[in-house]
Amino acid sequence: MPDLSETDPRVQIDASYYPHIMDQILGLALPSSPLTLRKVCRYWRALVDVQEAHHVVLDMGLPPFEPEWPEVTEASEDAESDAGAAASVHDAQPDEDGDVPMPPSPPPPPMRLVRKPAQNVTYVWQFSAKRLPITYMHRTLAGTERRTLPWVDVRRNVRAIDIRSSAQWVRDAVPLDDFKLHTVRLSKGAGWDSVTMLPHAYRVVFANGPYARNLAAIPDNVQACTCERTHTRRVVLNVRNPVLDAIDERVPPTIPSGLRELVVIFHGWPVIPQYNPIDDADADGGLNGDPRNDARQFIVAAAAAGVRVTVVNVELLDLKKGIKTCNWESYQEELEEFCAMDVEEMGMDPEQVMQRVRFVSAEKYRKRVGEKEFRFEAMLDV
Repeated sequence: MPDLSETDPRVQIDASYYPHIMDQILGLALPSSPLTLRKVCRYWRALVDVQEAHHVVLDMGLPPFEPEWPEVTEASEDAESDAGAAASVHDAQPDEDGDVPMPPSPPPPPMRLVRKPAQNVTYVWQFSAKRLPITYMHRTLAGTERRTLPWVDVRRNVRAIDIRSSAQWVRDAVPLDDFKLHTVRLSKGAGWDSVTMLPHAYRVVFANGPYARNLAAIPDNVQACTCERTHTRRVVLNVRNPVLDAIDERVPPTIPSGLRELVVIFHGWPVIPQYNPIDDADADGGLNGDPRNDARQFIVAAAAAGVRVTVVNVELLDLKKGIKTCNWESYQEELEEFCAMDVEEMGMDPEQVMQRVRFVSAEKYRKRVGEKEFRFEAMLDV
């Protein structure tokens, strides 16, 4: 091999190649080593901060209002004793059956709603990066909004937000209407009304549920909201855990106008003890005690409203390992039958409505949307 000197043109790299080399280093290291890139220079630090601001997490430093009963004082004890004395002299007359009614009980003391901040909390809410320990903006306890990184505008750069608190509480505390959002992921259980409470996101993903019974109907004050901005077009429901309690009265979910697709992703459940599939079939289509009917009511309501419905992994396979660990059998045939019964009770044609419902395996849906998007919608990173 010839000995080449440094002045030989064959070993010199033209200066025009330097930017390309730096771009290659930046492109390779940005997904895997963003913290290292932030230490190189200010320009790369700004690039990393803007890149990570596309997916942020909203943390609430203060808990919601909690009920607190007033402390029992001597005056309240005297009032209770007076009420007891009045009840003892209550002249109760027996009814037709000869039973003497109970004396009236004293009214309970008034309840107060107070905030109980956790220890060492310095903010009301805070936006931080999903992958890295980078804080972008927070609201102090004094009520002042502060941007930690002046060169990043979260309201313009963010595309997805993970909300780790109740959506009902977030709506009143955080001005999310100013954000240009594509996706909102609700990490904690939330009611179906969260779809309309956060209407300016193209896609809403529920990590688990929604399982809230009385929150399925949208409140009147939220339902009357009108806006020219794009509202939610796609909703993803992740059904992670079975719900075994019987439900006597169900509140039908209200499907927001403009919704185009509802995706229901069943996760691999563990073995449910004391479950006998023979005893599961009851007179009302398996309503009582069947954990999959929480998702069924949303499937029927969405399909009846003209929304395309995709049911993923009805076999209950583990989405990470691809194996089945649950003792529930496949539910597709039963689900189609029960949904048709529900649609018929609504006075609609079951055959026409059920044409909007598709059942696909987890593998087919993964190929349809891509591996990265599948993990994002199934919230496998939570």
